[in-house]
Amino acid sequence: MKIKFTFLLIQIMLVSLLLTGLFLVWGSLQSFEVLASLLNRLASDGELESFTLSIYQALRIPITLVGTGFVVLTGFLLLQWRKTESWIRGIPTQSTRFFSLLRKDAQIFVKDAKTAIANQGWLTNSVITGVTIVAIILRLETLDIPLTHDEAYMYNAFASRSLWHMVSDYHLPNNHVLLSIIIKIVTGLLGNHVWTLRLPTIIVGALMVPASYFFAKRFYSRETAILSSILIAVFPILVKYSVWARGYVIIGLITLILITLADYVRIKKNRFAWLLIGLFSALGFFTIPIMLFPFGALYIWLIVSSVLEDTRSYESRLVFFKHWVSSGIVAALITIFLYTPIIIHSYDRFFGNGFIAPLIWDIFLITTWTRLRNTWADWTEFVPLWISLLGVFGFLVSLIFHKKFSRQKFPLQLAFLIWIITMLIARRPDMQPRFWLFLVAPILVWSAAGIIEPLKRIPLKVGKVWNPAQVFVTIIFAVFFVHGLITVPSLPARWNQKDDLEKAAVYLKDYIEPGDLVTASTNHLPAMRYYFNYYEVPRGYIRPSGTFQRAFIIVDKQSGETLYSIAPKLGFDIPAIDMDTAKVLIEFEFLTVYESYPVQ
Repeated sequence: MKIKFTFLLIQIMLVSLLLTGLFLVWGSLQSFEVLASLLNRLASDGELESFTLSIYQALRIPITLVGTGFVVLTGFLLLQWRKTESWIRGIPTQSTRFFSLLRKDAQIFVKDAKTAIANQGWLTNSVITGVTIVAIILRLETLDIPLTHDEAYMYNAFASRSLWHMVSDYHLPNNHVLLSIIIKIVTGLLGNHVWTLRLPTIIVGALMVPASYFFAKRFYSRETAILSSILIAVFPILVKYSVWARGYVIIGLITLILITLADYVRIKKNRFAWLLIGLFSALGFFTIPIMLFPFGALYIWLIVSSVLEDTRSYESRLVFFKHWVSSGIVAALITIFLYTPIIIHSYDRFFGNGFIAPLIWDIFLITTWTRLRNTWADWTEFVPLWISLLGVFGFLVSLIFHKKFSRQKFPLQLAFLIWIITMLIARRPDMQPRFWLFLVAPILVWSAAGIIEPLKRIPLKVGKVWNPAQVFVTIIFAVFFVHGLITVPSLPARWNQKDDLEKAAVYLKDYIEPGDLVTASTNHLPAMRYYFNYYEVPRGYIRPSGTFQRAFIIVDKQSGETLYSIAPKLGFDIPAIDMDTAKVLIEFEFLTVYESYPVQ
C-alpha cells in the first residue's frame, strides 16, 4: 500500500512539473508587456518594479530551455510509465552499483595521475618544479603593484562580510563568489593585508605552470610542454592577473585542468574524471559566469571528437554521449545549487545587470573591434613586437599543421573559435579585455607548439641525441631560471614599499578630525576605504560629498585628474569647497593631497 501511494505521489509530482514546464514555455513566448501586466497584478501595490526589460531579455532563453526540458523529460516518463516505474524500483540497486564503479574509477584515475607524473622522469619533474618556483618569485616581485578599485571593492563589499552575504549578494558582478569565500578564509587565518588578499590568486597563477605542462604534453611533446610552462610563468598579463585579487586567473587554471581532463576522458571511459569535469566547471561558474566560454568550447570539442571516432574505451558513441550529457547536467545542477541564494535574493541584479545586457548590433560591432584592439594591447604590454609576431606565427602554424603535430583529430583551437563566435552572435556582450584571460594560456601552448614541433623535425642533431628543439628549450629555461634567482634578493625591499594611496592613508590617519571629509575619484575610493579600515580609521570620513568642516581631496595627476574635477560638489558641478582656500598638503609620486574648506 505504501509503495502504491509513493508511486502515486511521483506521478502527481511529474504532472506538476509537466504543467510547470508548459507554463514556462508559454511565458517565454509572451511579450514583455503581457508578462509585466500579469506580474503587476500579483504585486501588492499593483506594480512589480523588479521585473524589467533587461531581466526579461536575460531570462527568456534560459526559461525556454528549462521549460522545454521539463516538458520533454516528464512527458517521456509519464508516457513510458511502466518503464519509469521499473527504473524507480531499481534505483537502490543501481545506486549501489554506480557508487561502486565510481570508487573503482577514482582509484584508476589517481593511479593514472601518479603514473603520468612518474613517467616524466626526475629531470623533467625537477624542471617543472623549478619553473613553478620561479613563477612564484615573479609574482611576489609584482606584489607591490597598487591595490586596484575592483580588488578593494570586492573585499569591502563582499569578502569582509559574512559568508551568507557573500553567497547571496550580487549587487555588482565584482563579487567573484568563490574567490570572495577563499579570501574570507585566508584573511581570517592570516590577517587582513594586501598580500593575504592576493595570496590565493598568486598560488592559482603558479599552479597554471604544471597545469599547462600536462595539457601541452597530452597534445604535443615534452619540449613544447616545457616551453609552454615557461611562457605561462613569465607572460606579463598572466603575472599581473595572478597578483590581482580577481577571479579571472581562477578561470584560467580551471580551463587548463578541464582541457587535460577532457583529453583523458576522450580516450578512457572514467566516471570519476567525468564527474571532475562537471565539478570544476561548476566551480568556474561559481567564480565568474564567463566560465560559459571555455565550458562550451570543451564540450563542443568532446562531442565532435566522438563524431570523428577519436574516442576510445567506449562501447559506442551513444555511451560516450550519455557520459557527456551526464557531466554537463552535473555541472548545471551544482552551479544552480551554488547560486541559489543569489538567485533568490539578488535575481534582478544577477540576471539583469547592465554589464551582461546584449548590445545593439551597430554598437556591438564597433565595441567588439575596440575591445579586441584593447585586448591585444593588454596581452602584448611589455612584450617586444617581434616576440608577439612570433607567437602569432606559431599559433597559425600549430593550427594549419594540426594533424602533423597533435595526437587529436579535431583542433581544440577550432572548438574555441566556433563556440566564442556563436556566443558573441547570440549574446552580443560587451567583452572587456579581462574576460578573455582564460584564452591566454591555451594560446601560448598553441604558439609554443607551432615553434617547437617544426624544430623537432629538422634533421639535425646537436651532440649525439639532442635536436634543435631541445637545445632551444634548454637555453630558454636556463635564462629564465637564472633571472628568477637573481630576483630573489630584491623581494624584501619591494614588499616594504607602499603605494601612493596607502601613503596618503597613513598620512591622513593622524591628521584628520571629526567633521572632516576625505574624497577621491570613484576609481580610488574603494582602495582608500580599504586602507582606512586597515589602519583602523573610521571609513565614515571617506565620502564623495556631504557637510564637512575641512575637506582633504586626493588628486591623481597621472590620470589627468584636477582639484576641480574631484572636489565635492553642490548639485551637479558647483564645487562645495572654496577654491581659494585649497592648498597642497602633501605630494607623492602620482597623487597630490589638497586641504580645503567649504564655501561660505
